[in-house]
Amino acid sequence: MVYTYISDITPLFQEDVYRDYYQKLPKQRKEKADKLKRKENKCQSVGVYSLYQKIVKEKQQKESFVYNFSHSGNYVVCSISEKENSYVGCDIENIKEVKATFMNRYYNAEEIRYVEEGEQEEEKRSRLIRLWTIKESFMKAVRLGSNLATKSFTVIIDKKDVPILINKPAAFTDSFGFYSRLYQNQAWITVCSNDVIEKEIHVIKL
Repeated sequence: MVYTYISDITPLFQEDVYRDYYQKLPKQRKEKADKLKRKENKCQSVGVYSLYQKIVKEKQQKESFVYNFSHSGNYVVCSISEKENSYVGCDIENIKEVKATFMNRYYNAEEIRYVEEGEQEEEKRSRLIRLWTIKESFMKAVRLGSNLATKSFTVIIDKKDVPILINKPAAFTDSFGFYSRLYQNQAWITVCSNDVIEKEIHVIKL
């Protein structure tokens, strides 16, 4: 089973709170945060690993389990699979304006059609961001990230509003499923895995 957790990192924008969480990180995570220039990025880096630490401690998850991180704005997300050697990817993106050339560059015809079928501009924008989290979650699940071309696979949304992967690269023989949810009416979260995905997002306070 894959479980997904989310935290609001707003408290970390206070320097004393940030330092408290920073000091509890392992050396490599501190170094990663130190290399980032923007305060928001530092808080996201510290926040997402702090969330992972809380999950391991409070939910008694094994550190050997497969996990994946994502963050956007003031939210950080972590998905964990109880099945060792499984594939897990998650992504969160705030709904925002995107350049007009974005779809043609990254999306296939079926995906562009899904976006353009939105009745209002707000709905089209939401559909575009949702598709991106779906595609990104798969790219992360197969551990290739941006090394996998976004047009090498296609995602469609069926009549039950469930994302389905089609035209999958031949190298990936596993069957992948998705859980895609609009969170707080401002961000899309998608989880992708070849394991069973729990249909819930658990909130953990930092």
